[in-house]
Amino acid sequence: MQNPTLDAPIRRGGAAGRSLRRALAAGLTRRGLLLAGMAAVHLLMLSSLVTGWLNPVFDDRPAAALQAHDFFSVYEAGVRVLRGENAYAPESTGATPHATYFRYVPAFLPAAAAFTLLPPRAAYWLWVAVLEGLLALNVWKTWRLAPEPGLRLATAALWLLSAPYYFELYLGQFSFLMATLLFWSACAFREGRDRRAGAAWAASLFVKTYPVLMAPGLWRAGHRRLVAGSLAALVALSAPYLLLVPGAWAGFSAVNGGSFSHVTLSRMHHGVLGFQAFLRHLNRIPEVYLGMSPVWAEMAVPFLWACAVGVVILVASLAARRPDPVPAMALAVTGYFLMFRDVWEHYFVVMVAVCVALALLQPDLRRWALACGVLFALPTPYALLELAYPTGPGATEHLVWPLGVALAYFSLKAVPLLLLFLRLVLALVGPDRSSPRR
Repeated sequence: MQNPTLDAPIRRGGAAGRSLRRALAAGLTRRGLLLAGMAAVHLLMLSSLVTGWLNPVFDDRPAAALQAHDFFSVYEAGVRVLRGENAYAPESTGATPHATYFRYVPAFLPAAAAFTLLPPRAAYWLWVAVLEGLLALNVWKTWRLAPEPGLRLATAALWLLSAPYYFELYLGQFSFLMATLLFWSACAFREGRDRRAGAAWAASLFVKTYPVLMAPGLWRAGHRRLVAGSLAALVALSAPYLLLVPGAWAGFSAVNGGSFSHVTLSRMHHGVLGFQAFLRHLNRIPEVYLGMSPVWAEMAVPFLWACAVGVVILVASLAARRPDPVPAMALAVTGYFLMFRDVWEHYFVVMVAVCVALALLQPDLRRWALACGVLFALPTPYALLELAYPTGPGATEHLVWPLGVALAYFSLKAVPLLLLFLRLVLALVGPDRSSPRR
């Protein structure tokens, strides 16, 4: 996009022209210095991957899980595939120092096997470098698309200074890869490059499957062949492995079905920061203040809430007054964070990407997107609560905190999620007051 101020003709011979050139140069220098400062802070954050100085800011999962824990689960799945074993087996192969369960679809297994060409630690650092490359591309694309200097700096800050992104690198996660694909898809849709947009969205399904929630919105926007073809490809490339490899379906459903099952608060971790965690603490109010402990409410309310959010996503996407894939995609992602239980802190790299896309592509939602993006990018006050209520590491620290403190803690992410979700619903089904195109 052209900047009319920079493109205005300047007479070289006049004093006014010289003054304007100096003012423009000074402005460019200030913006360049601010961007360089953000990049320097980002590099300082990266140094914590080696020194660990930033880890106490987060909850105790980095200390408990150890670095590259999630990446090593993918690496071990690749080892099992090359050995002809079930990729979803819970037992460790011994190829890595530590790992968790492999959760991804079988179509992701070729990438997992490719990582085994390197030793585990070397493969992890290669993946960190890949994520940094994707981040640089996102900053460049954001800088190019932003229509004004202030928005360029604000959105670049969301990318470069995001606390969940550091956590993502520490664990070697793949959420940022999916977030980047969705960001590219939204930008391409807005630019009218539907094939490129569709390819990026389809690719995101092979990283993590919850972009499938965007299918109704894309269907309503007229991308029916894209939706049908992508879902068919996902099933065709995953079903044979799940059905033919002994134990694969049982393992896959066991590790992924947990997000739908009931878990009591005593088994939940304070690093789970989706709306479901906030909702479950709201359920404690009758117990704490009225002496009542309705077990049915603890079980039923989260389930009914998830069903209600799912219905709203479906209805709002299909009944949109203005079939637009960008707000529909953002609604689906935000709805996921409201619906599902296991929303860890590093997952918010996805919401940061959503907010950057909305700030760039939806002028009517720009202020909402930037405000929510800042809240999603900030770390939680976990370290301060550890000082105020020292309990030591453990999965039930949030039950030791006073109920008001716990509600405030979980509301920091939950409330902006809910408000952004409602605003996106209004953008889809409410009056068409403004066009999203610039």
